[in-house]
Amino acid sequence: CSERPEVCVKLNVETTTVKTLEDRIFKERFGMVAPDVEVEDGRGTILISSEEGETEENWPRPLSDFGVCTGTRLKGDDFLQSYQLVVNVFHTDELRDVDFLVEGDIPVPAKTQESTDAGKDIAQSSSRKRAASDDLAPTAKRSRKNSQSAAVAMVDEDDDLVVL
Repeated sequence: CSERPEVCVKLNVETTTVKTLEDRIFKERFGMVAPDVEVEDGRGTILISSEEGETEENWPRPLSDFGVCTGTRLKGDDFLQSYQLVVNVFHTDELRDVDFLVEGDIPVPAKTQESTDAGKDIAQSSSRKRAASDDLAPTAKRSRKNSQSAAVAMVDEDDDLVVL
């Protein structure tokens, strides 16, 4: 079981809205596509949901309305990328030119690495498919009389192909 990466975010919980948290912090800064964000408060308070319309009423509200303060832990999860992150919140009134500051190493979503690996796998599997279709070419050239049995033969041969 792998640990979730953690970062610290300094922001003003009185002025930072849930929408800012979603768009500027979880999506732009941490690269999540469809984040679900829950306050780790033992009650399961959901601030942001990837389900459309589920938490839109939270968007204009400041984080302080949900009990977010210094020491609050927010669990972010992006199921589309298999990417999880814990954000430790620190309230500050001293930010002037920016809305928030991130401290700690920002993890790279696992999807970034998986997509490059998946691209390689797709290229390899497509070459396997081409090789398999080359093997079937003589079957497809059978006479019209045998076309029905040729289709059956193709289906049977296709059952044996495994694409990883």
